Amino acid sequence: MPTCAEEGYDANYATWWALLAPPDTPEAIQIHLARCVQAGLGKRQRSKSFMASQGLEPNYVGPDEWQEFVQMESEKFRPVLEELDLAAD
Repeated sequence: MPTCAEEGYDANYATWWALLAPPDTPEAIQIHLARCVQAGLGKRQRSKSFMASQGLEPNYVGPDEWQEFVQMESEKFRPVLEELDLAAD
C-alpha cells in the first residue's frame, strides 16, 4: 500500500488528545481545568519522564488556541477526506 506522501499528500501530522467540557461550563472552571492540564504536561518531572518513556512530546494548546488548531488540522486533511468521499459538508 503506498504511503500518503507517495500519493502526493502532505502527511506530516501528530496525534492529539483533548479535554473537552460542555459549552455552558463556567469560565472559572474552564480556567482551572486548563491550568491543571498544562501543569500535568511538563511542569512535573514524573509526568515528563512518563511521557518521554512512551515516545510522547506534549505540546499544550490552551482553550483560546484550540479552535484555530482544530480548523488547521481539518483543512490539512480535507483533500484526503474529499478524495475518499469522507468529508463533512
